[in-house]
Amino acid sequence: MKSRALSVVLVVAAFLLQPSRLEADKIKTGGYPLYGGLLVEDDSCPGATHALLNYCTQQRTVYIAFQRMKGVHRFTNDLAIIFGPSENASCSQPVVIAKYIYPAPPPPGPCPGQ
Repeated sequence: MKSRALSVVLVVAAFLLQPSRLEADKIKTGGYPLYGGLLVEDDSCPGATHALLNYCTQQRTVYIAFQRMKGVHRFTNDLAIIFGPSENASCSQPVVIAKYIYPAPPPPGPCPGQ
């Protein structure tokens, strides 16, 4: 299940990070893994305040914990790219400790099967 969720996150990230749609030189990852999707408020996992959903399926891919980040509400209910270490918690998905957040470009087209 964990590897499947990671695969979904990587596919969404690759989908969202097409070079023609994002100026990669402006994004600083700090060496952390990349996560992308629809950012929504979700407190169903202890310690996390948000979750990233797969854009097409609306399934939760990871939980997000923000520590001392201002302005997160601007990204809520919108596509976001998040960098940070992840940790396995007692939740259904890993928890990412957000270090950086950026707006994500819109997807290039409709979801498969639509």
